[in-house]
Amino acid sequence: MKNHSLNTGFLKSTKALFPAMGLLLLSVAFGGEVQHWVGQDSSALRVHGKSSLIPWILRATRLEVGFDLLGPEATKARSLEQVAACRIANLLVQVPVEGLKSTEGPGMDKNTWAALKSKQSPLVTFAVESADFAPVPGREGLRRALLTGTVRIAGKEKALSIPVEAEIQDQKLLLRGQVEITMTDFGILPPVISKINVADKVVVDFSVSFAPGN
Repeated sequence: MKNHSLNTGFLKSTKALFPAMGLLLLSVAFGGEVQHWVGQDSSALRVHGKSSLIPWILRATRLEVGFDLLGPEATKARSLEQVAACRIANLLVQVPVEGLKSTEGPGMDKNTWAALKSKQSPLVTFAVESADFAPVPGREGLRRALLTGTVRIAGKEKALSIPVEAEIQDQKLLLRGQVEITMTDFGILPPVISKINVADKVVVDFSVSFAPGN
């Protein structure tokens, strides 16, 4: 699958979301070190849906992701064990709605953007409030985590928990997982493909890669 470009300008926006004094207090509480991790171009997100005739896929051509790692050894953390021993804060995923492109072509794209109210709510976001890591028995170098937070789609927010697998590959933290979303839970009318109605439930799968920023 083709890699998609990542908007690294997100680094500035995430820092703006969390006041400097609050970050300073958190860093003191967790040992005085803060390391920002930045999303990489290899990150990918897809939405899988079904209709009465054909399956369809939306691919995110742009992702904006990043987080702060807090802890006494946060700036030195490179192994999965070291990362898991710290606290992940300010993990935010942003998907520009009009960066979602369909396997069914421009007509489906426009219907999807309209259904997601892209003009009023140009971003789909997932703000993670907690990330709890646990070892996987018999799988050294792999951990499972539960990301719990708030997802915002088409201007409506809901609590969401997503199970993920985490590992270090090529000195990068890789998080991958999937979650089922019911569109009508967010007031979304499922888009139409060639006058064919699609199913209300979709599955979002993702593989997001992070590396320490400067």
